[in-house]
Amino acid sequence: MDKDTVKGVLLGLVQSKTAWLGAFLASMPDWWPMIQDQVAGLLGANASDKIVRIMGVLVVLTRFLTSKSLSEKGTGQ
Repeated sequence: MDKDTVKGVLLGLVQSKTAWLGAFLASMPDWWPMIQDQVAGLLGANASDKIVRIMGVLVVLTRFLTSKSLSEKGTGQ
């Protein structure tokens, strides 16, 4: 891979909604304990299961909507 390809992929990654949702989901174990009680009050006892399912569906939906590769997105092609 050349420098321009890597730069295009990284810029595309920053613009990717799928990547941002995936990062949010991956970071959930770090911040979930801080808000678990408040969210459980709003969504019920199985709030974390509901949140993970919703995020999973959103990631799949954004992936279906993706029509460009990360490098195409990053270079504006």
